[in-house]
Amino acid sequence: MKAEYFVVIFCLLFAGAYFTYAKRLNGWGNNDSSIVISGDNFYEEIKYSGRIGFTDDETSFKSITPGGYINFRRNEDRVIAKSDKHGMISYELSEDDNKLSLDSNGRKLIKEAVKEMIAQGIDANARMERIYKQGGNRALMDELVNLKNDNVKRMYFEHILKSDSLSSDDLSALAKKVSTSFGSDQDKEDVLKRFTIEQLKDSVTAIAYMNTVESFNDDYAKSSALKNIMTLAVSKELFPQVMQVINGIHDDNEKESLLRNIMDKGWLDDEQTDQVMEAAGHFNDDMQKENLLMRLISKAGVAAKHFDKLLEMTGHFNDDNQKENLYKKLMGENNLSEEQWISLINQTANIGGDFEKSNFLIQLSQKMPKSDNVRAAYLKMAKTISDDSQYGRTVRAVE
Repeated sequence: MKAEYFVVIFCLLFAGAYFTYAKRLNGWGNNDSSIVISGDNFYEEIKYSGRIGFTDDETSFKSITPGGYINFRRNEDRVIAKSDKHGMISYELSEDDNKLSLDSNGRKLIKEAVKEMIAQGIDANARMERIYKQGGNRALMDELVNLKNDNVKRMYFEHILKSDSLSSDDLSALAKKVSTSFGSDQDKEDVLKRFTIEQLKDSVTAIAYMNTVESFNDDYAKSSALKNIMTLAVSKELFPQVMQVINGIHDDNEKESLLRNIMDKGWLDDEQTDQVMEAAGHFNDDMQKENLLMRLISKAGVAAKHFDKLLEMTGHFNDDNQKENLYKKLMGENNLSEEQWISLINQTANIGGDFEKSNFLIQLSQKMPKSDNVRAAYLKMAKTISDDSQYGRTVRAVE
């Protein structure tokens, strides 16, 4: 296991992958921090202590807590800024190990250091307020592409989403940016969950939200993000997209949970019921199919157009008990037509043993209408029972 671990690390480094981390360092004082980024022929380190403030034009340091410091290194370039006990800042600058004075070249190096520190999220709260004052939520959204720290990106998203002045265009643009701002599906899902119910009532925003969910690879992130939007009644326009995402989930338990969630809402029309039935039919586990179809019948009832489809799906089950459970559930439906009763009687052909067939038909006889056509269909199916005693008790049930 250790050997495999080191091989993976070596391959990633060889490919030029970068690793970023931030941690508290012991021995420097309570507020000392470090950020390190390293990779192929590249090394960057930011060490700092105290609160750092940047100038409004973000080209230099406006303030450092008295006694604090910044030590920025990118390969052989360095910017060291120290604050004395009065808060006065002094600099030590070098480029390729050559010392620089505080001239245009030195200030350019400071500006590059400031840009990188901002991208890593140093002084993030103050900077968000500064950007917002200058350009509002759109300016904050535009800045997301420049940020390198996912935690800071989430801060920006949260700050924007708390605004009560977001337009439909703002919200849809923000939902689209989620997919491009993070590499991890969990990070994307965490941000999507922060969209409120009111915000997702906007159809354009909801579509952008779903487009982002479709980009996920992780089933659990997909499921969580879907449950968030399904707290609303999913619009007719959005429903096919929701079902497409559900059908793309590989984990059948997650998929079953989402379909049950949809059924429990009670707002399925005929077309949506068709789509849910189709999704249920693709499960490998007959028990899950049975559970979903039983729930669908309980919650949505059985429209005439769905009756034959349900019978067909049930007929393909391997377990006779599961078939009978669904057939009995359908028997309990009110207002079945004569044709539907005959179709249900004909399903006896899908039940294996004579004893089971006889029991099923006898239960049917207690609920079916007593019309000549229904009785004739019943007697016809009774004749498929080979055992004389079972046949006799089946026929006597309608005499």
